[in-house]
Amino acid sequence: MKFDLSEDQREFASAVDDLMEKKFPLSTLRSVVDGEVDGPGVAEGLHVALAAMGVFGLVVPEEHGGFGLELLDVAVVAERLGRAAAPGVFLGPVLAAYALQLGGCPRQQAHWLPPLAAGTLGVAFAVCEDGRWDAARSGLGGGPLRGRKDWVLDEGGPLDLLIVATSEGLSVVDCAAAGVRRTPLNGIDLTRKLASVTFDDVVHEPLTGGTELARRVGHAARILLAADAYGGASRCVELAVDYAKTREQFGVPIGSFQAVKHQLADMDLAVEPAQGLYWYAAHAFDHVPADVARFAPLAKAHLTERYVEVARRLVEVYGGFGFTWECDAHIFLKRALLDRAQFGTPRELRAEIATNTAW
Repeated sequence: MKFDLSEDQREFASAVDDLMEKKFPLSTLRSVVDGEVDGPGVAEGLHVALAAMGVFGLVVPEEHGGFGLELLDVAVVAERLGRAAAPGVFLGPVLAAYALQLGGCPRQQAHWLPPLAAGTLGVAFAVCEDGRWDAARSGLGGGPLRGRKDWVLDEGGPLDLLIVATSEGLSVVDCAAAGVRRTPLNGIDLTRKLASVTFDDVVHEPLTGGTELARRVGHAARILLAADAYGGASRCVELAVDYAKTREQFGVPIGSFQAVKHQLADMDLAVEPAQGLYWYAAHAFDHVPADVARFAPLAKAHLTERYVEVARRLVEVYGGFGFTWECDAHIFLKRALLDRAQFGTPRELRAEIATNTAW
């Protein structure tokens, strides 16, 4: 079977690359990390630019102002944003769109999906409790929400809507409701901000589909994180190769040394063949549902693990400079570590696959 991206998907990916290179290059991201420019302002600017391209409406049905496309189309965008270590929130709006599309009633869909597709809705997706990403083990549910969610991707701007995982599935929380409080967290990834959200007897509207809906949207999250990891890992390979071509030692480029050649080859071999893993997982999400429970966690486990590996090797290729704040390598390494931790570590996901397949 031959599997490849369509021409439209490749053109859209190229358009995202052009946007990032012209308006949000690595030098701008570096200024955000250094605190020289307003990080939330840059993230908001990127959000507006992506909204103008229609990114947030890719999976939203056409009757609600979107394009009605598939997860693979979104994953391709996630890869290019990962390659640029793009600041801001992308995962939350996309997962919220899926949750509302798959489990929302007509009233909820008509109310929330149009502004979400237009990119004018502040939205976040809250799952993690005490380091657990399994919604079925949530302590929230059975009435008004009372408890806390951690590791919520949140840039600190206006928040209108929360999709919250409970023991019964997923619920919609209007952030205008009383009892919702969010607190910024100090996360390792300086390109994406985290928050904890506390609920004090907050009224919520459950989505239909129960825990199965939560599992399905969770699989979408894992696939998109795998795509982000592939994009970031491939950028690490590019940066390492570029540096090896220009950095000289003993009067010659370090890329001419056999040990460095082996290092670069190992990095590329770890990353390049893995692209099809997230491609197929995204394809299966819409076309082969029976495969999603296996391939979504597998793609996320493998690609986020490879991302951490090649980001560390990038530091090594840079040598002593690679361990300093002035080098860009730490930006990708820290992003890789957050990708690896969110929605389950590789060890946890492989254990889940083994359990689901009775291995």
